[in-house]
Amino acid sequence: MMEFVLSRATLVICGVILLSAVAVPMENLFEADERESISDLAESAASIIDMFYQSDMDEMYIRGSEILPSQSSYITAEGHSLTLHTDNRDYLAVTSCLTSGITISYGEITTLEKEGDTVTGRRTCPRPLSERRRTCRCPRGCCRDTRMPWHFRGYRGNRNRNGHSASPNGS
Repeated sequence: MMEFVLSRATLVICGVILLSAVAVPMENLFEADERESISDLAESAASIIDMFYQSDMDEMYIRGSEILPSQSSYITAEGHSLTLHTDNRDYLAVTSCLTSGITISYGEITTLEKEGDTVTGRRTCPRPLSERRRTCRCPRGCCRDTRMPWHFRGYRGNRNRNGHSASPNGS
């Protein structure tokens, strides 16, 4: 019986040693992948600015929450350099066009504009839904002269084929 317990204890100790020998290189591998993917993210943000500069558009809106990896990260661009700031490291990328004053934060919308040979940025923060005025009006404008359109309150009355009021004035 004692030999059985000792063999199991030896087996557990060998398993722990084997797991610790494998876990350290795997952790380093995941950190290297994370650094590489965030570096690629910085380069893709620089290419977005370059593509905007080469396009015919006058302005472009960028939502930071769709580009950035976390809430604490942000992007700054000045001159030909773009920097992606994260919690523990900064990642650099190069733009082919001149940039001036571009800051992209996680919870904001930034408007990129062309001004001569440079691309500038301006923060465009939408109001949160809690601060927006609720009118209970039809967003499509087809249900005029009613306090609340029928499709907001489940009205089952007279309506046309696309689901709105059948009469032109919305009644």
